[in-house]
Amino acid sequence: MNVNKKVSSKVSLGGVDLMRPNKTIIIRVLLIVLATTIAGFSMYQYKDYVATNRPLKKVLVAKADILPYAVITSESLVYKQLPEGSKHEKSVQDPKEIVGKKTTETIYKGEQILPQKLTESSLALKQEDRAVGIPIDIVKAAGMTINPGNNVDVYWLEGDKATLTTEEDMRQAELIAVNATILDVLNTQNQSMYNITTNAEEGKAPTVAVLKVNNSEVQSIITAIGNGTIYLAKRQ
Repeated sequence: MNVNKKVSSKVSLGGVDLMRPNKTIIIRVLLIVLATTIAGFSMYQYKDYVATNRPLKKVLVAKADILPYAVITSESLVYKQLPEGSKHEKSVQDPKEIVGKKTTETIYKGEQILPQKLTESSLALKQEDRAVGIPIDIVKAAGMTINPGNNVDVYWLEGDKATLTTEEDMRQAELIAVNATILDVLNTQNQSMYNITTNAEEGKAPTVAVLKVNNSEVQSIITAIGNGTIYLAKRQ
Protein backbone atom coordinates (compact mmCIF):
# COMPACT_ATOMS: atom_id res chain seq x y z
CA MET A 1 0.00 0.00 0.00
CA ASN A 2 1.43 3.34 -1.07
CA VAL A 3 0.98 5.82 1.78
CA ASN A 4 2.37 8.60 -0.36
CA LYS A 5 -0.46 8.41 -2.84
CA LYS A 6 -1.85 11.92 -3.50
CA VAL A 7 -5.31 12.62 -2.24
CA SER A 8 -7.45 14.10 -4.98
CA SER A 9 -8.48 17.71 -4.34
CA LYS A 10 -11.67 17.22 -6.25
CA VAL A 11 -14.90 16.47 -4.42
CA SER A 12 -17.64 15.11 -6.58
CA LEU A 13 -21.19 14.05 -6.14
CA GLY A 14 -22.89 12.05 -8.81
CA GLY A 15 -20.18 13.03 -11.22
CA VAL A 16 -20.61 16.79 -10.57
CA ASP A 17 -17.59 18.73 -9.42
CA LEU A 18 -18.77 20.62 -6.35
CA MET A 19 -15.66 22.75 -6.09
CA ARG A 20 -16.11 24.26 -9.58
CA PRO A 21 -18.90 26.85 -10.12
CA ASN A 22 -21.74 25.50 -12.20
CA LYS A 23 -22.63 28.02 -14.94
CA THR A 24 -26.20 26.72 -15.14
CA ILE A 25 -26.84 27.37 -11.43
CA ILE A 26 -25.31 30.86 -11.61
CA ILE A 27 -27.45 31.77 -14.59
CA ARG A 28 -30.59 30.53 -12.80
CA VAL A 29 -29.76 32.60 -9.70
CA LEU A 30 -29.16 35.69 -11.80
CA LEU A 31 -32.44 35.17 -13.63
CA ILE A 32 -34.30 34.85 -10.32
CA VAL A 33 -32.71 38.05 -8.99
CA LEU A 34 -33.52 39.88 -12.22
CA ALA A 35 -37.11 38.67 -12.24
CA THR A 36 -37.57 39.72 -8.61
CA THR A 37 -36.16 43.17 -9.32
CA ILE A 38 -38.41 43.64 -12.36
CA ALA A 39 -41.46 42.48 -10.40
CA GLY A 40 -40.69 44.89 -7.53
CA PHE A 41 -40.19 47.83 -9.89
CA SER A 42 -43.37 46.99 -11.77
CA MET A 43 -45.35 46.90 -8.52
CA TYR A 44 -43.91 50.29 -7.52
CA GLN A 45 -44.85 51.73 -10.92
CA TYR A 46 -48.35 50.30 -10.62
CA LYS A 47 -48.88 51.76 -7.15
CA ASP A 48 -47.56 55.12 -8.34
CA TYR A 49 -49.91 55.03 -11.33
CA VAL A 50 -52.90 54.20 -9.13
CA ALA A 51 -52.01 56.98 -6.66
CA THR A 52 -51.60 59.50 -9.47
CA ASN A 53 -54.62 58.55 -11.52
CA ARG A 54 -57.20 57.60 -8.93
CA PRO A 55 -60.30 59.85 -8.61
CA LEU A 56 -59.93 63.17 -6.79
CA LYS A 57 -62.13 64.46 -3.99
CA LYS A 58 -62.61 67.99 -2.62
CA VAL A 59 -61.18 68.26 0.91
CA LEU A 60 -61.15 71.27 3.27
CA VAL A 61 -57.62 72.34 4.31
CA ALA A 62 -55.78 75.34 5.75
CA LYS A 63 -55.10 78.00 3.11
CA ALA A 64 -51.92 79.07 4.93
CA ASP A 65 -50.22 78.35 8.25
CA ILE A 66 -52.60 79.12 11.14
CA LEU A 67 -50.78 79.94 14.37
CA PRO A 68 -51.92 78.85 17.84
CA TYR A 69 -54.74 80.93 19.38
CA ALA A 70 -55.68 82.38 15.99
CA VAL A 71 -59.35 82.67 15.15
CA ILE A 72 -60.50 80.68 12.13
CA THR A 73 -62.09 82.82 9.41
CA SER A 74 -63.49 81.88 6.02
CA GLU A 75 -60.26 83.27 4.52
CA SER A 76 -58.25 80.75 6.57
CA LEU A 77 -59.74 77.84 4.65
CA VAL A 78 -59.73 76.49 1.12
CA TYR A 79 -60.88 73.34 -0.65
CA LYS A 80 -58.19 71.25 -2.31
CA GLN A 81 -58.49 68.34 -4.71
CA LEU A 82 -56.87 65.28 -3.11
CA PRO A 83 -56.75 61.62 -4.23
CA GLU A 84 -59.76 59.66 -3.07
CA GLY A 85 -59.07 58.09 0.30
CA SER A 86 -56.78 60.92 1.45
CA LYS A 87 -59.45 62.63 3.58
CA HIS A 88 -58.98 62.08 7.30
CA GLU A 89 -62.09 60.45 8.72
CA LYS A 90 -62.39 63.09 11.48
CA SER A 91 -61.50 66.18 9.43
CA VAL A 92 -64.06 69.00 9.22
CA GLN A 93 -65.54 69.57 5.76
CA ASP A 94 -68.10 72.30 6.45
CA PRO A 95 -66.46 75.71 7.13
CA LYS A 96 -69.53 76.84 9.08
CA GLU A 97 -68.65 74.34 11.80
CA ILE A 98 -65.29 75.96 12.61
CA VAL A 99 -65.34 79.61 11.50
CA GLY A 100 -65.05 81.69 14.68
CA LYS A 101 -63.27 78.96 16.63
CA LYS A 102 -59.72 79.33 17.92
CA THR A 103 -56.74 77.07 17.24
CA THR A 104 -54.93 75.36 20.12
CA GLU A 105 -51.85 74.51 18.05
CA THR A 106 -50.35 75.33 14.66
CA ILE A 107 -52.28 74.10 11.62
CA TYR A 108 -49.97 74.09 8.62
CA LYS A 109 -50.76 75.09 5.04
CA GLY A 110 -52.56 72.27 3.23
CA GLU A 111 -53.29 70.42 6.48
CA GLN A 112 -56.77 69.05 7.08
CA ILE A 113 -58.68 70.64 9.97
CA LEU A 114 -59.17 68.29 12.93
CA PRO A 115 -61.61 69.21 15.75
CA GLN A 116 -59.07 68.37 18.48
CA LYS A 117 -56.93 71.31 17.33
CA LEU A 118 -59.74 73.84 17.89
CA THR A 119 -61.56 75.35 20.81
CA GLU A 120 -64.47 77.74 21.28
CA SER A 121 -63.73 81.44 20.86
CA SER A 122 -65.31 84.63 22.11
CA LEU A 123 -65.92 85.44 18.43
CA ALA A 124 -68.47 82.68 18.03
CA LEU A 125 -72.04 84.01 17.88
CA LYS A 126 -74.40 82.75 20.55
CA GLN A 127 -78.18 82.76 20.39
CA GLU A 128 -78.39 86.22 22.02
CA ASP A 129 -75.76 87.72 19.72
CA ARG A 130 -75.83 89.24 16.27
CA ALA A 131 -73.11 90.41 13.88
CA VAL A 132 -73.52 93.96 12.55
CA GLY A 133 -71.43 96.03 10.17
CA ILE A 134 -70.78 99.63 11.10
CA PRO A 135 -69.34 102.10 8.54
CA ILE A 136 -66.48 103.78 10.34
CA ASP A 137 -63.28 105.69 9.60
CA ILE A 138 -60.36 103.50 10.58
CA VAL A 139 -58.83 106.42 12.54
CA LYS A 140 -61.93 106.52 14.67
CA ALA A 141 -61.65 102.79 15.30
CA ALA A 142 -59.37 103.16 18.33
CA GLY A 143 -56.52 104.32 16.09
CA MET A 144 -56.29 100.98 14.27
CA THR A 145 -55.28 99.30 17.53
CA ILE A 146 -58.26 96.99 17.44
CA ASN A 147 -57.99 93.36 16.44
CA PRO A 148 -60.45 90.49 16.17
CA GLY A 149 -61.39 89.44 19.68
CA ASN A 150 -60.98 92.91 21.22
CA ASN A 151 -63.90 94.33 23.16
CA VAL A 152 -65.09 97.89 22.54
CA ASP A 153 -67.81 100.28 23.55
CA VAL A 154 -69.70 101.91 20.68
CA TYR A 155 -70.50 105.63 20.82
CA TRP A 156 -72.63 107.76 18.51
CA LEU A 157 -72.33 111.52 18.08
CA GLU A 158 -74.60 113.64 15.92
CA GLY A 159 -72.73 115.36 13.10
CA ASP A 160 -69.39 114.58 11.51
CA LYS A 161 -66.65 115.28 14.02
CA ALA A 162 -63.17 113.86 13.42
CA THR A 163 -62.56 112.70 16.99
CA LEU A 164 -63.97 112.84 20.47
CA THR A 165 -61.43 115.28 21.85
CA THR A 166 -63.23 117.41 24.43
CA GLU A 167 -65.26 116.71 27.54
CA GLU A 168 -68.22 118.32 25.79
CA ASP A 169 -67.88 115.82 22.95
CA MET A 170 -67.88 112.97 25.45
CA ARG A 171 -70.93 114.35 27.23
CA GLN A 172 -72.82 114.65 23.95
CA ALA A 173 -71.80 111.19 22.71
CA GLU A 174 -74.37 108.49 23.27
CA LEU A 175 -73.30 105.00 24.30
CA ILE A 176 -75.22 102.63 22.02
CA ALA A 177 -73.44 99.30 22.60
CA VAL A 178 -71.41 98.03 25.54
CA ASN A 179 -68.63 95.48 25.44
CA ALA A 180 -69.09 94.60 21.76
CA THR A 181 -66.56 92.20 20.26
CA ILE A 182 -64.58 92.99 17.11
CA LEU A 183 -65.09 90.25 14.55
CA ASP A 184 -63.28 91.97 11.68
CA VAL A 185 -62.58 95.30 9.99
CA LEU A 186 -63.19 95.52 6.25
CA ASN A 187 -61.86 98.04 3.76
CA THR A 188 -63.71 99.50 0.79
CA GLN A 189 -62.83 96.40 -1.24
CA ASN A 190 -64.65 94.28 1.37
CA GLN A 191 -61.28 92.78 2.36
CA SER A 192 -60.18 92.13 5.90
CA MET A 193 -57.77 94.76 7.19
CA TYR A 194 -55.95 91.90 8.94
CA ASN A 195 -55.33 90.00 5.73
CA ILE A 196 -51.60 90.23 4.90
CA THR A 197 -52.45 90.70 1.20
CA THR A 198 -54.44 93.89 1.87
CA ASN A 199 -52.83 97.06 0.57
CA ALA A 200 -51.83 99.22 3.54
CA GLU A 201 -52.89 102.40 1.71
CA GLU A 202 -56.45 101.15 1.69
CA GLY A 203 -56.44 101.43 5.48
CA LYS A 204 -56.90 105.18 5.06
CA ALA A 205 -60.25 104.71 3.33
CA PRO A 206 -63.57 104.42 5.17
CA THR A 207 -64.09 100.91 6.43
CA VAL A 208 -66.68 98.69 8.04
CA ALA A 209 -66.22 97.34 11.53
CA VAL A 210 -67.96 94.00 11.98
CA LEU A 211 -69.07 93.68 15.60
CA LYS A 212 -70.69 91.03 17.71
CA VAL A 213 -73.34 92.76 19.80
CA ASN A 214 -76.30 91.81 21.92
CA ASN A 215 -79.61 91.56 20.06
CA SER A 216 -81.05 94.31 22.28
CA GLU A 217 -78.47 96.81 20.93
CA VAL A 218 -78.97 96.16 17.23
CA GLN A 219 -81.82 98.64 16.70
CA SER A 220 -79.89 101.52 18.31
CA ILE A 221 -76.91 100.82 16.06
CA ILE A 222 -79.03 100.64 12.91
CA THR A 223 -80.70 103.95 13.80
CA ALA A 224 -77.32 105.61 14.43
CA ILE A 225 -75.84 104.53 11.09
CA GLY A 226 -76.13 107.38 8.60
CA ASN A 227 -77.33 109.86 11.23
CA GLY A 228 -74.03 110.93 12.71
CA THR A 229 -70.62 109.53 13.51
CA ILE A 230 -69.86 106.24 15.26
CA TYR A 231 -66.75 105.76 17.39
CA LEU A 232 -65.22 102.70 19.00
CA ALA A 233 -63.58 102.93 22.39
CA LYS A 234 -61.35 99.98 23.15
CA ARG A 235 -61.92 98.43 26.56
CA GLN A 236 -58.92 97.49 28.68
